[in-house]
Amino acid sequence: MKKHKLFVTISAEEQWINQIQAQGYRLIKVSPYTGGYTFEKVEQETDIPVVRLDYRQFASKQDYFEYLSLFAECGWTLIPGSNRESYQYFTHTSNDGDTDIFSDDESRQALYQRVRKQALILFSIFMTNFYLFFQLNSHH
Repeated sequence: MKKHKLFVTISAEEQWINQIQAQGYRLIKVSPYTGGYTFEKVEQETDIPVVRLDYRQFASKQDYFEYLSLFAECGWTLIPGSNRESYQYFTHTSNDGDTDIFSDDESRQALYQRVRKQALILFSIFMTNFYLFFQLNSHH
């Protein structure tokens, strides 16, 4: 089953994904830039691991692979479609719904700072283009 949906917050996206999964589906692929999600029907709902998100950009592939290795050591598996330039979608080997991807509040706050920074950059680009578009059109 494929679904498309855009979100403003990571927590809303996590909640939506996990609600779909509670209906007997498992997230198997994501397309972060298009808001595309691919789910597959699962025979036993106990086989559906919780999904958590992180947002990171990496300077190099080596940094990305070290990040993935650290998460793998903690029982997290990357969902296909995630990439080293944006949102990271993980499932956990434990089906405990209380599993958190962050070990402390400081890590969670760092995530929100990264997301806010990216949103500000995108908003600035949009506003610059919007301004230029209307400036150019007002002279014609």
